[in-house]
Amino acid sequence: MLRERDDEPARREAWLRDQYQHPEEHRHTLGEVQNWFNENGIEYVRAYPSALIGETPDDLLTAAGDTWSPEAWLAQLGWMRSLGHEGGLFVTVGRRTT
Repeated sequence: MLRERDDEPARREAWLRDQYQHPEEHRHTLGEVQNWFNENGIEYVRAYPSALIGETPDDLLTAAGDTWSPEAWLAQLGWMRSLGHEGGLFVTVGRRTT
């Protein structure tokens, strides 16, 4: 990874900082984040990549069609293949309800 960034000094420096100066990382499932949202008065809107299999959202602020847990788990298993090499990051979008 580091050699791939030799010709991009700023990106190389950012990668080094991420790997060695800020190594604290956590693992959380989409379900955990949705529970945190519930506990704090936040309405779950959607995740990116989508937790709906086969869906590619055009707008991240439009609510996902449903929140069926088995489908979300299957989608997250797919994320491991597509996102695992970069640490498995996903974004969760919510809307304050209060």
